[in-house]
This record gives sequence, C-alpha cells and structure tokens, in this order.
Amino acid sequence: MEAREAVAIAIGPAIVAIVAALVLTEIAAAILAEVAALLLPDVAALVLPHVAALVAALVLTVPTVVVPTVVQTITAAVVRALVATRVRALVAMLVGPLIATLVGPLIATLIAALTGALVAGGSRGLSGRRHLGEDRGRGGEQQGGKDQAAHRHYLHWRGASTAPDHNRLTRVNDP
Repeated sequence: MEAREAVAIAIGPAIVAIVAALVLTEIAAAILAEVAALLLPDVAALVLPHVAALVAALVLTVPTVVVPTVVQTITAAVVRALVATRVRALVAMLVGPLIATLVGPLIATLIAALTGALVAGGSRGLSGRRHLGEDRGRGGEQQGGKDQAAHRHYLHWRGASTAPDHNRLTRVNDP
C-alpha cells in the first residue's frame, strides 16, 4: 500500500498540472478571441491570426515542456517508491496488471486454438495424420502400426504367400 500511495502522491500533481495547462490554454485562447472580437471589431481581423499563433505556441509548449517535466516527476517518484518500499510489492503492482492484460488473453487464445484443432482433428491430432496402429477400415487388423490387410493384398497381388511364416516375396506364377 505504501508504494501505491507514494506513486499516487507523485502522479496526482503531475496529472493536475497537465490538465490545468491544457484547460488554461484553451480558456486563455477563448477569452482572447472573445475580447478581440467584442472590443476591437476592426482590429480583430488583424489580431486574431496572432492570437491563434500564440495559442498554437502555447499548445505546442505543453507536450514539449510540461510532459517531459511530468514524466521526470513520475519517474523520480517511482524510483523513490522502489527505494522506500519493498521492491516486490511495486513490481507486482506494475507487472501483475500488465501480465493479466497481455499474457492472459494470449494464453486463452492459444488454449482455444489447440482445443479447436484437437476437436476438429479427432483422433488424428494436430498434424492430421493417423496414429500408429489406427484402423483404416480394411478388416479391422492393426498390428505394429501396419495396415495388415493392405499388406496382404499387396503380397497376394505379387503372388507371394500370405501365411504368417512365409512373408518373403516369391513368384509363384513366373513364366
């Protein structure tokens, strides 16, 4: 809690300074434009472009001067908070939400993709190939990952014996 309070104490005034600078710049530009338009109708056409340029310069000053100052203030406050409190608490406070917002959805998407691939592939798995020993529907034989029915058909076509102890290719019908 000490780290959060230290960071909040440092960041609070910086945020107020940025908002105040932006609001005051806008208010000043609006007031100057109204005064120029009401009090000096003839001169307003001459003054308004200069007022617009002044406002543009002020608006450009906010990101180039105020923002770096605020960033330095925030950085100094975070460093002070790291030194003053337990480092683990602050790191957990900063890294925890980052992991939850970035890594959490990534892991959920990965799990969903893997689950979808497994469900879509059925027993074939992610690769889409058949597992060793899976029946191909030719007689229901599955031994050692080989489709025995297809192998026996091949041996019979070649003229070899399909008996288990005669698996050598021997030509029976040689001319």
